[in-house]
Amino acid sequence: MATVADHFLNKFQTIEGTTIAVRKKNFFKLLQEIAPLVKDNVEALDAITLNLNPRTYLESLFRVDFLIYFRRSQELLDLLKEGNNVFVSKVAKQVWFFEEVLGDVPANQLVNEILPCMSFSVRMKVLRKLSRFSQSEKFDEIFDALVTRYGIYLASQFITGCGPYKIRQIFTDYPVKLTIKQLKILYSKDPQLIDFYFTATNTSVYRCEYSKLRKFIYDRTWFENLNDRDEICIQLGRRATKKFVMLKKDEIIKNPYQFNYLDMRTVLRKIGRDSVQLFRNALPEQIPKYLINSDWLFRSFPKKYHYSLFIKTFQDHYKIKLADHPAVISEQLLIIIPDNIERAALAKVLVDTGDNEYLKYLPIEDSVRLIKEIINVTSDAKERGKLIKCLTETCHINNNMQALFEVMKYFCFKHKNDELNVHSEFIISIENLFDLKKFTEEMWATLNELVAIHNLKFIEYQSTCEKMQTVPLDSVNLATSVHHKLPYLEFLFKKGDVIDKSIREYFSVIGAFPEYNHYDKNFEKYFLLFVINNMTHNDTIYFNYIVICEINRWNNAYKDDQLSFYDFPVLLYTFNHIITNYGLSVYPTVFRAFRNKIFTTEENIYRNEYMQIYWERYDAVAKWTDIHWFLKYEPATIMTNFEIIFKMFTKKSNLHFWRQIKKFTHLDFDQESIQLSLAMLNDEKSIEMKPNFVPSLSVLMKPGDYVALADSYKPENKKLDLQNEQEIRRYKLQCAIAMHFKNTKSYEVLPSLLNYCAGDYFKYAMRSLYSLLYRTPENELPQYLNYLANKAVSVRKHALYMTCELTTSSKVEHMLRLLSKQEEVQSLQKYMFLSTIQYFVKNPSDSIFDLVKLNMLFITQADEESLNGMIEHLRKMPQNFKGQYVLCAWNHLEKTVTVWQKLRPLKEKLLGCVNSEIAKEIPLEVGMQIIQQHFMTEKESRYLNNIHSFMFIFLSSQDEKKFILDKILSIVDQCNSKEQTFAFFRSWYHQIMKSTIKNLLYMDKFVDYFEDKCSQVEDFTDLIKTYFLYRKLEKSEWTVEEFSEKLVSYYTDVFLQCGAHVNRFFAEEMDFNLSFFAINGVTKNDFYLSMLRRSPTHLIAGMLIEVVSEPSPYLCSNPATSKTFNEILHIFKAVKDPGLQICLQYKNFSWYQRYSKDMETDEDSLNTVNNSHCTRLLRTPQNRRGRGGHRCRRGRR
Repeated sequence: MATVADHFLNKFQTIEGTTIAVRKKNFFKLLQEIAPLVKDNVEALDAITLNLNPRTYLESLFRVDFLIYFRRSQELLDLLKEGNNVFVSKVAKQVWFFEEVLGDVPANQLVNEILPCMSFSVRMKVLRKLSRFSQSEKFDEIFDALVTRYGIYLASQFITGCGPYKIRQIFTDYPVKLTIKQLKILYSKDPQLIDFYFTATNTSVYRCEYSKLRKFIYDRTWFENLNDRDEICIQLGRRATKKFVMLKKDEIIKNPYQFNYLDMRTVLRKIGRDSVQLFRNALPEQIPKYLINSDWLFRSFPKKYHYSLFIKTFQDHYKIKLADHPAVISEQLLIIIPDNIERAALAKVLVDTGDNEYLKYLPIEDSVRLIKEIINVTSDAKERGKLIKCLTETCHINNNMQALFEVMKYFCFKHKNDELNVHSEFIISIENLFDLKKFTEEMWATLNELVAIHNLKFIEYQSTCEKMQTVPLDSVNLATSVHHKLPYLEFLFKKGDVIDKSIREYFSVIGAFPEYNHYDKNFEKYFLLFVINNMTHNDTIYFNYIVICEINRWNNAYKDDQLSFYDFPVLLYTFNHIITNYGLSVYPTVFRAFRNKIFTTEENIYRNEYMQIYWERYDAVAKWTDIHWFLKYEPATIMTNFEIIFKMFTKKSNLHFWRQIKKFTHLDFDQESIQLSLAMLNDEKSIEMKPNFVPSLSVLMKPGDYVALADSYKPENKKLDLQNEQEIRRYKLQCAIAMHFKNTKSYEVLPSLLNYCAGDYFKYAMRSLYSLLYRTPENELPQYLNYLANKAVSVRKHALYMTCELTTSSKVEHMLRLLSKQEEVQSLQKYMFLSTIQYFVKNPSDSIFDLVKLNMLFITQADEESLNGMIEHLRKMPQNFKGQYVLCAWNHLEKTVTVWQKLRPLKEKLLGCVNSEIAKEIPLEVGMQIIQQHFMTEKESRYLNNIHSFMFIFLSSQDEKKFILDKILSIVDQCNSKEQTFAFFRSWYHQIMKSTIKNLLYMDKFVDYFEDKCSQVEDFTDLIKTYFLYRKLEKSEWTVEEFSEKLVSYYTDVFLQCGAHVNRFFAEEMDFNLSFFAINGVTKNDFYLSMLRRSPTHLIAGMLIEVVSEPSPYLCSNPATSKTFNEILHIFKAVKDPGLQICLQYKNFSWYQRYSKDMETDEDSLNTVNNSHCTRLLRTPQNRRGRGGHRCRRGRR
C-alpha cells in the first residue's frame, strides 16, 4: 500500500516536460497508470491524498485534477471554502459533485453551515450549479432558507431551480424580475411559467426588455397568445419562424400582415409554391405606386423571382396588362426580365412614347438600326455620345459579340473624326460591359485601330498636349493604352507572340501586376518572372519591396506552385535591409512576412537568422501573442531571452503574462521574475519605474511574501506629508502596492491591506478591498467590516455598502439600526438613506421599510439630490409598499421643504407616480387635504400642474365617490376664473375618454355640471365634447352601426339649429373624439362609411368631406381598409351636390384621381347603392331632443 502511494508521490514531483501541454499529458498518464492500483485500495488513495503537497502553482492545479479524477468529495468541498477562483472553476464543472455531494445535504445545513464558510463569489457559483442539478423539491427548501438568511434578491437569482408550483408562489408573493437566461430555463421547465410571470408582473416589468425570447420559444401557438396579450416586442428568427409556419401556414398565407414579427424570407422559403398566394393576399386592393421598389414582399423574395411575381400581380390580381400602364414600366423592371422578346415588347411601349433611351432593349437588328438613324440626325455631341454608348449597351443586353464587332467597325468608319467625349463614351463602355478575354483577333485589331485614333485625337487638344509623350503610330496599340492592356497581352502570349517589349512598356507606365486567378496562369507567372529578372527602378528598395509582396500574393493564390524570394539574391538583400530598418515606410508589410517565418513549427533554414534579428528589435516589434506562442511551443526561447522579455512587460503591465509565467515554475521563470523585480525595487536610481514591478510580484509571490513586502512599505501616516521627501518618493510605490493586493486572490492579505485603507491611500486600495472582500468567507467578514465601520466617514460608507452586499439580512438590519441611532455626520446620513432604500427595493420587508421611513428624516431641504432620489425610488418599490411610501414622502416634503420653488416640482413628480393601486391606499382625509390645498387655489404658490390627473385617479379608486365629486364641484363653484374651470373640464374629459374603467356612471354629475357651464356660442367645441362624454358614460364599447346612428341624429339637430357654418368645427371635434371609440381594429373611416350608408345626403357628406382622409400606404395593404375608403368615395361621387363635388375634386385624393373614370362607368350601380341607402335612412327612428331645445345639447341620455 505504501509502495503504491510512494510511487505516485515520487512520480508526481518529477513530472517531465518543458511545455505545459506535455507536462499535463504526462500527469494524466500517471493518473491512468495509478487508477487501477488504487481502485479497491482506499488506504493507498487516502495516503496519496494526505501527502500530496504541491510545491508549485502548476502542481496545485494538478492536485485539483487528481481530486476530481478520484472524486474526493470532502477535499473538493474544502477547496470551495478556500475560495481560489481557478480551483473553484474546475470544481464547478463537475456535475456529479453537486448531484452526489451537496445534493444530499439538508437545506438548512447547506445554507446556514456550509455556505457561510464560502466567499460570496464561490457561494454564487455553487448555488447556480445547485439550481441546475438539484431536484426541484430539494431546491424549494434551499430557496426558502436562502430567503430567510439572505433576502429575496439573492434567492431570486436561483429561482429556476424550484418546482413549478413553488415558482408560481414566488411570483405571487415577491416582486421578482427575471433575466432572459432565467426565462429560457423556465421555458424548458414549463412554458406556462413565463405566461404566469408576465401576468403576475403586469405593472412592474417592461415588456420590451424581453425581445430575445424569440431565440428559444418553440411552442408557436403559446407564443402568439403571449405576444398578443402582453405586447412583448419580439421579432422571431429563422429557426423559430420555421416552426411557427408549420402550425400557422394557412393563417399566414391568408393575412400575412398580422404576422409581421416573422422572418418573411424564411416564411417564403418554407411555404414554397404557396408564396405566390401569400404575395397576392398581402397586396393592396389598388395598384400602389412604385410597387416593385417599396413593397416589403419584393424585398423578401429572391431577385430571380421578382419579374414573375410582378407579371402575375398585374395579370391575376389587378386583372390588367403591364403594357397598358407605361408609368409602371421602368429600367429597373426591364433589367430583371429574363426573356429578351418580352423585354423588347415592353421597351417598345416606352419607345413609342418618344423615349430613345429604351431603344437598347429592342432586338439587336432593330435597336442598332434605329440608334444609327438617330445618330445620323443628332448634331449635339453630348447626345451623340449617349447614343453611341447605347450601341454598345444593346450588344451587351442582347449578348451578341458579333454585333459588337460590327458596331466597332461602324464607329471606326463613321466616327473616327468625332468629338473626344464621343470617343471616350464608346471606349469606356466597351471596357465596362464586355469581357475582353472573349475578343477575337479581328476584334482586337479593330479595337487597336480605334484606340490609336483616339490617342491621336487626344493629342490634338492643346490643353493636354504638353502632358502626353508623342509615340510612333505603329506602337500606339492596346499594349501601351490605359484601358485594355493585360487582356491584350494575354491574347498575344497565348497566340505565341513575343511580349517582352510590351510587358516592359506596360510595367514602366502602369507598374502593376496581373490579378492572380483571373488570367491564364502561365501568362501570370511569365509576367511576374520577367519583371523580377529584367526590370529595375530608381528606388531599388521600394521596387524590390513591391516584388516581394507580389511573390507572397502569388504563393497565396497558387499553393501548388510556390516561389521564394530567397532564390533571387537582389530580393534577399532588400528583404534583409527592410527588416533591420523599421523606420522605412514599407517595413510593416515586409515584417508580417518575416514574422510568418519565425512563428511556425515548419522547418525553415532562415529561421535562426531571423530569430536573432527579432530579439535585437524586440522592443519595437514584439507582441503579447508572440510570447504566448513561445510559451506554448518553445519555452526554452523564453529562458534564453528572459531579461529582454521582463523589461518589456514591466514597462506595460500585462497580468495575463505573469499568470502564464506562474505555471512555469519548473523553468524558474517565477523566481527569476521575483528576483529581478525585487532588485529593481531596491535600486534607488529607478524611483519612477518602481511601481511597474509591483504587478509581477503581486501575481508571482505567495500571499504571505507579498504581505511582508507590503508591510515593509506601509504608510506611517494616513495623510501624505508633502514636506517629507522620503514619503513623496515612496508614495507612488505604496499606491501601486495597495492597488495590486487584489492580484493575490487571497483574503489572508486583508489585514495588511487595511493599513492602506485610509486617507490619501484609500482611493488606490479600494478596488483591492472590494475584490478581496468578495473572496472572503462569510464567517470571516465581520472582523473586517467592523474594522472599516469605525474608520473615517469615506471608509464607513464602503463598509455599509459591503455589509448590504455580502452579509445576511439580519446583520444588515442590525447595522442599519445601529447607524440610525449613532451616526451624526450628515453626508453619511444621506448615504444611509440611499443604502437603506436600495436594500429595501431588493429585499422588501416591514422591518426594513420602518428603517427607510426612519432614515428619510435625515434628508434636509438643502439635499436636493436625495429629495429627488427619494421620489425616483418609488417606481422600483414593491406595489404593496408604494401607498405607504407616498404618504410618508408627502409628509416629509410638507415638513422639510419650505421654499415653494423647490417643493412644487417635487410634489408634482410624486403625484405623477400615483396610480390607481397607490391611490387606493391613500386615506380619504389625506387625499381631500391634497385636493383642497392645491386645486383651484387663487394663490399661484399652491397650484400643481398634475393635480387634475391625481384627483381623477383618487376619485376612481375610492369608495366615497359621491362625497369626493361633490366636494370637488363645490370648489369649482367658488372659482371665478373661467380659464381654470375649463382647464379642469378638458383635463378630466381626456381622463374619462382614455379611461379603461367600464363603469363610469359616477361621473354623470360632472358632465351635467359642465354642460350647464358651456355656452353654445363661446364654448361650441366644449359642448360637443360633453356629447361624447355622455356616450362614453353610457357604454364603454359601441358597435359601429349604433354609434353612427347616434352621430347622424346628433349632427342633424346641430345643423338645424346652427346651420352649415359650423360644419368644420363639428367635423374636426367629432374626428378627434372618434379616436377614443375606434378600437379592436375599427377605423374612423368605418364610422364615416356607416354614417354615409345611413344617410347618403349632402348634409352628412358635406360634413364628412372635411375629415375623411386617405389611409396610409401601410393600411392600404389591408383589403378591408381600401374597400372601406373606396366605398366612401363612391358615395361621395353619387351625392348630387355641386359644392360637394368641388370639395371632392380639391381634396386631391390620389385614389379618387386614379379611379374617377371607373366611377363614371359604374354610374348605374352607384345609383342602386344610393337608392338602397335612402331607403335605409327612411327607416331610421327620429332622434330624441334633449333638455333646452334652443341649444345644441344632445348629450343627455
